[in-house]
Amino acid sequence: IAAEAAPRLGEFTEQGLANTAWSFAVADTLFSAALMDFFGHDFGRRCDVLAKSFSDEELSQLHQWWLWYAGERGQTTGLPSQELLQRCRVAFSARKARPSRLQRQVGSTLSSLGLSPQEEVQTEEGYSLDYVVEWCGQ
Repeated sequence: IAAEAAPRLGEFTEQGLANTAWSFAVADTLFSAALMDFFGHDFGRRCDVLAKSFSDEELSQLHQWWLWYAGERGQTTGLPSQELLQRCRVAFSARKARPSRLQRQVGSTLSSLGLSPQEEVQTEEGYSLDYVVEWCGQ
């Protein structure tokens, strides 16, 4: 996919860029020459050109890609501007959590065990943890 997409990067819409980047991150794709070509300098520049048109959902997807690409994979080539990355983080962090019935049942079970679960705790990266409990003083 990356080999086919790289030469067409200039044709990508906001949604196409966000969906493709997010997909590679979610799949935890192994790095290859084709993937590096896709996420080379032009990827960040294309994101910056389209920056004002990204929806909050697309910004959130780009934030998840950035966490994987730069955070987990240690890559710095082809990143969008710091301004756009900050907008991505803000959009991702602002997403409202929607606890499921199962999550509420887990919370009730934790409480019945004498724990005091904190629900929907947000990490520095913007992730929302369903529950955080103190265990053995930690």
